[in-house]
Amino acid sequence: MKNCKIHILLATYNGEKFLNELIHSIYEMDIPQDYQLNILVRDDNSTDGTAILLNKQMQERSNFNVLEDSLGQL
Repeated sequence: MKNCKIHILLATYNGEKFLNELIHSIYEMDIPQDYQLNILVRDDNSTDGTAILLNKQMQERSNFNVLEDSLGQL
């Protein structure tokens, strides 16, 4: 199969203690080389260091994206 994509959607809220382990386990999954992995994260205004960890991952990995809060724009 060509051009196969896997999208993983994560919702986070004050998950700083568990986030690194979770992200590491996703990237350690056995995914065929011809598949493209994309991780999309939506944080629900965490008050711990979750946002910092998410932003660091987004800077380090091109397939890791944090969705911006657009609820205030409705």
